[in-house]
Amino acid sequence: MAQGLSHKEVAERLGISEKTVATYRERGMEKLGLKSRGELLRYAARKGWLS
Repeated sequence: MAQGLSHKEVAERLGISEKTVATYRERGMEKLGLKSRGELLRYAARKGWLS
């Protein structure tokens, strides 16, 4: 997602459904206390997860 991929593109690369991608993102954001995709991307950048 950080590379600008859609849920469909991520799902195809991982061999899972689009719904699963969305669910994983939502659950992860909830556990981290993040409210938006922007917050998620900033968090990932701070953790060094983006290349």
